[in-house]
Amino acid sequence: MTALSINNLMNYKNPNLIKAARLDAETSMERLSSGKKINKASDSPADLQILSRLQKGITGYQRAEMNTNNHLSMLNTADSALKEIVNLLNRTRELTVYASQESTTATERGSYAEEANALVKEVDRIAAASFAGKKLLDGTFTGKTMNVGPSQSDFFSASINSVRSTNLGGYISTGPTRAATSPANVASANDTSNAEDIVLTVGSSTTTIDVEANDSAEIVAKKVNTLTDSTGITARAATYAFLFSTNSSSANYAIKINDHSTASFAISSGDPSDAVAKINSISSTTGVTAEATSANYVLLLDPEGGDITIENTSSGTDLDVQAVKSDGITTQGSPQSLADGTASNNDATRVIGTLTLTSSSSFTVSQSGTPSQGYTTSGTPTLTALDSISLSTASNALSAIDIIDHSIHLVTSERGTVSAYINRLEHSNSFNRNMIESHRISKGVLEDADYALETSNLAKALIRERASVALLAQANASVGLVMELLGD
Repeated sequence: MTALSINNLMNYKNPNLIKAARLDAETSMERLSSGKKINKASDSPADLQILSRLQKGITGYQRAEMNTNNHLSMLNTADSALKEIVNLLNRTRELTVYASQESTTATERGSYAEEANALVKEVDRIAAASFAGKKLLDGTFTGKTMNVGPSQSDFFSASINSVRSTNLGGYISTGPTRAATSPANVASANDTSNAEDIVLTVGSSTTTIDVEANDSAEIVAKKVNTLTDSTGITARAATYAFLFSTNSSSANYAIKINDHSTASFAISSGDPSDAVAKINSISSTTGVTAEATSANYVLLLDPEGGDITIENTSSGTDLDVQAVKSDGITTQGSPQSLADGTASNNDATRVIGTLTLTSSSSFTVSQSGTPSQGYTTSGTPTLTALDSISLSTASNALSAIDIIDHSIHLVTSERGTVSAYINRLEHSNSFNRNMIESHRISKGVLEDADYALETSNLAKALIRERASVALLAQANASVGLVMELLGD
């Protein structure tokens, strides 16, 4: 017969078993109710430190995302303003093109000028706009810190140049205009030699324009423009000349322009209209147009800058030619008289064009050879600002087109800079969001309760607790029975 061990039965009376089961149940219920695996430092001291670092990272990247969004709002405002300024400049250019036509009347040109001036003022108004009290486009937005991350080193510096009308425009260098050549039986040759090279310096880069003997302003302009991509400098050439009669009485003449003869025309010091009509009738072959001025001169123009040769083929002696500068108004040198148009007389002259160099960036010109035979003036031109444009004459309007073009280039360049900042901020924002998500996932792995596991643990703990209580009760009953038997 097996002996009954009272000590084994008494083991079930150990309250630690019930306490342990109760603690396990409470731990599982705490995790299930909070959803967290770690609710106090004692749950996992090492993981708690990791969780603290992860939470710090989440908070930092969330703040960085807010900062980045603020920067994006500000720069998007600047981009919208720059876009509108480009629209204003394009409209101003359109008006300037209208005003540059020789057929435009003074009244029409005045209307165009009035609207253009209003648009330039609107450019300044938009350039003075601000975001949350901070000026963006007036030149004061320089070296601004763009915080894009949670650490001290996560930033970049941003600057936006001024787009006010006084800061927009182009650097313009207009070369010398030569006097009409002395009359001869045959027009004298262009006296430009191969020594009159042009040296252009932009920053630390130097470019030499190789000028050949007898090159016209048109040819030199084309040589400059073939290198525009590397220099940023463009050239425009034009040739102007006055043709006029010194006699108040009308006389009939026929002339050759660039070796092409006009029909006979009547001209006097008070009426050049017939001459204008006859010259324009052959303009498609000569490349030269004519316009009557308020002084009753015939203004000749080769808009490409080619040389203009003029020869009197008639017997009259009252025709004069005088060179005109690139503004189409100011004369250069003395008038040259085209006397009797017979084979033995000095009745032909040549007018050489004027070259204008423009750029949106500062540059320096060095004229080689003999300056009076070259097309440029040595020196560094200053900025010709947008607010200085004039549409008072067709020539001034043509110059204004260059200034507006460079203004558009400058504003577009600033818009490109702002767009680059915006793209960088958007990528930074995407990175910040990814980092927030990654930190949250890592934090969740460490912190979030496993509901399946904790439910199982809770059930196990409750079963253990109830079993321990039941066994304790059974043990107590068994001990009482034994004692009763022993008492008998």
